[in-house]
Amino acid sequence: MHISGGTFFIFHNSSLIQSMSGGFVNKEKPDDKVVLELCKKKKIIILEEENNEKIKETMMQLNASVALPLFVGSKINGVYCSVKKDRETFILIRT
Repeated sequence: MHISGGTFFIFHNSSLIQSMSGGFVNKEKPDDKVVLELCKKKKIIILEEENNEKIKETMMQLNASVALPLFVGSKINGVYCSVKKDRETFILIRT
């Protein structure tokens, strides 16, 4: 899998406090609740495999193909949203 760009969304007390992008610049700050929605599943989310329409819509708003929620214990610290290059598939290795 090749990642063409991505954004880290960092939270403090369930509020979005900072975002950092690489590979592209997302000038719009998304609504905190929209980004937090991705963390509720507490697992890696792949747009192409997702069945929940609300989650799919959220990822499309963020232009994300994959979302990796970032937790320490049970506390949400952020989420990494990334765009994959066209025509490539995601391969996840779970241990």
